[in-house]
Amino acid sequence: ELRKKFGEMIKKYKEESNVPADFDYVDTLSWQDDDKTVYRDAITLLDEKQGVKAYEMLKELRQKYEDTLIEDCIIMRMTDCMLTVDTDFEEVEKTREEALGLLAGILDGGKYSPVFSDVFYRWRTTTQSFHHGMSNMSNIPNKEYNAVRWRLINIIKQHLEKNPDDLRAKGQIDMLLLLPNILRGGAYGNLNILHFGVLYTDTYKDKAA
Repeated sequence: ELRKKFGEMIKKYKEESNVPADFDYVDTLSWQDDDKTVYRDAITLLDEKQGVKAYEMLKELRQKYEDTLIEDCIIMRMTDCMLTVDTDFEEVEKTREEALGLLAGILDGGKYSPVFSDVFYRWRTTTQSFHHGMSNMSNIPNKEYNAVRWRLINIIKQHLEKNPDDLRAKGQIDMLLLLPNILRGGAYGNLNILHFGVLYTDTYKDKAA
């Protein structure tokens, strides 16, 4: 019965997105000159554990795209540099809180962002990790997380009213609706351990979306 009701809710709030498997929203943004290549090069550096160099490249790039959709993409990747395990960043505790603030700034901006779903996943994972914990006894405020999730979905739906052909926006609703709550019962703690591993370690690198 619960599955039936969930299916009805999904149909009510989610349209068929038909997003191609190879769709890359980064290619749809209005980059200047070779900046898209610089952006991708920075991500490659991060994959090679050169987080500081990648961060500095992205920080410089951000200045050109202040108050644009591209800035949110850049900020998100800057936080990846700050949070990924085994990079060359120092002062980890201070960096964590700064990264959390940057992620929250995108979610609380009140305007549509092409990285809402990715940023929400990062924000929820890091908030749980650093402020609540990853043991099976830790507090897991899924109700609070889901209030943010629902607010973002409504902003995206408002964006789609004016931009009905935006595949990225449709895909974001899919991702936000289908991302499961953080659950207890893992062998080593709550399942946020898995989420953190997917985002910020090499453990699940080949399995990450």
